[in-house]
Amino acid sequence: MKKKVFFIIPPAFSHRTAEENLGVGYLAATLREADYQVCIIDAWIMGMSMDELLEKVSHIVKEEKDSILYIGISTYVSCLGKVKEIVNVIKSISDIPIVAGGFGPSFFAEDFIDIGIDFVSYGEGEKTNLALCKYFNGEGSLENINGLIYKRGEELVRTEPNDMIEDLDSLPFSARDTLDVILKRKSSVNILSARGCKGQCKFCSVIAFHKLSNGKLWRQRSIENFVDEIEELYNNGVDFFKVIDDSFIEKPRDVEWCRKFKDEIKKRNIKARFRGSLVAEYVTDEIISNLKEAGFFSFACGIESFSETALRRFGKRATVEDNVNAVNVFHKYGIYAQCGFILFDPYTTLEELEENLKYFKKLDFILCKGIFTELYAAEGTEFTNKLLLNSDTGELERHNENYTYQIKDEKVIRIYNALKKWHKAYGNLYDMLIDPLTAPKNIAPEYMKEIYNEYLIVRKRDIQFMDLVIMNVKAGIDVTDQTDSEIAKNMENLKRLQVSLQRIYEKAGIEYDGELNSYL
Repeated sequence: MKKKVFFIIPPAFSHRTAEENLGVGYLAATLREADYQVCIIDAWIMGMSMDELLEKVSHIVKEEKDSILYIGISTYVSCLGKVKEIVNVIKSISDIPIVAGGFGPSFFAEDFIDIGIDFVSYGEGEKTNLALCKYFNGEGSLENINGLIYKRGEELVRTEPNDMIEDLDSLPFSARDTLDVILKRKSSVNILSARGCKGQCKFCSVIAFHKLSNGKLWRQRSIENFVDEIEELYNNGVDFFKVIDDSFIEKPRDVEWCRKFKDEIKKRNIKARFRGSLVAEYVTDEIISNLKEAGFFSFACGIESFSETALRRFGKRATVEDNVNAVNVFHKYGIYAQCGFILFDPYTTLEELEENLKYFKKLDFILCKGIFTELYAAEGTEFTNKLLLNSDTGELERHNENYTYQIKDEKVIRIYNALKKWHKAYGNLYDMLIDPLTAPKNIAPEYMKEIYNEYLIVRKRDIQFMDLVIMNVKAGIDVTDQTDSEIAKNMENLKRLQVSLQRIYEKAGIEYDGELNSYL
């Protein structure tokens, strides 16, 4: 009887360094709890090339095809070509069913089915994959498996959505098959305390993804269950965690919850460092004080804008006042806070850019991924759905999971082109600079401080360039040649930065293996 499942994670096209795939870890743990054998081949975290991965897949299929229930692939649309190569290798040897899951397949199922994927598991995947195991073992029918997309003849069949798992404490702890590799790479070990987000951000694909299933959009684990997993990993040598919750503090979590979490960590004598994500409107002095005592040293926070009109357009709950408060509280407690910004979208105005520039000058210690940022019109989001129905932003074309669009204001377009060209001139180096702070590595605090100090120098030049561009565009001056001139003048600074970063990386024992950002 077939009892084995293989999960494959192909190497990603990403400017980020490789991270642990917690979703696949949960799928593996759920199936193992039901007495299925599971093998994970994470080519991204293992640093495998496509040739190495294809050779490994070929060998496995040839040797074990009679014992494999199905092969699952967790992936993105940007990896569609790589997935096709994997599918072709498998199909040339055997008719083993192939299942794809994750954000890309969930939103673009037909693209994956067209390259030979047999089934797409959409939305939250534990129940669907467990039902597939039973089906491939001869139990039940496809029509009764929720959260599944497949072809029946020429018809694309989409079964009913799954009910999301409400009691997260009922899930087994995530499988940690690649833990040794993660520790060796000095990457963070990923963990979650909740799933989903209660936010109403109109551009967010996370919200759109969770809406593919039925149930509450935000669910949490108990403090005890969450810390149980932290303690188990801590006792196995893990002292550096990335809490991947989309929103770590959501109601009913409050100061008292943070205090209880801190007390539980201290009671068990866990001396670990944590990175998480917070929304600005829930950042307070007391909350950050308690979380810092618990071990948090870094957060991601979707500030998005210092313009009220932009925040309302994006569907943000936070105000400019909330955003300024959050940034200042992080700074007070010495927290590395990666602040997400969306400077450009189809409806950005010159006034909004000036409002952001004003706060960039005032809060020049803010940590963000460059001076150029734009809204990604992701599939399934409210913002994208509006664009698809509205012809005033030009014809939309898809680029991987996102759509391109036209900015309406001509002056804003000129500023957009200048800032994008400036950032693109050193995009890969910028990602190398930011990565140890925003996708934090388990390195000594002094190395993080050195990297942050280098960042502050770069940030100051970014703000000066943005100021210059806005001033000249307002004056009606063509900034095309000026942008080229400023980039050329900045090259010596970039050469010095590269040498400095390489020195810090060597001392810290880390490496940057991200790709050039394909969205620039």
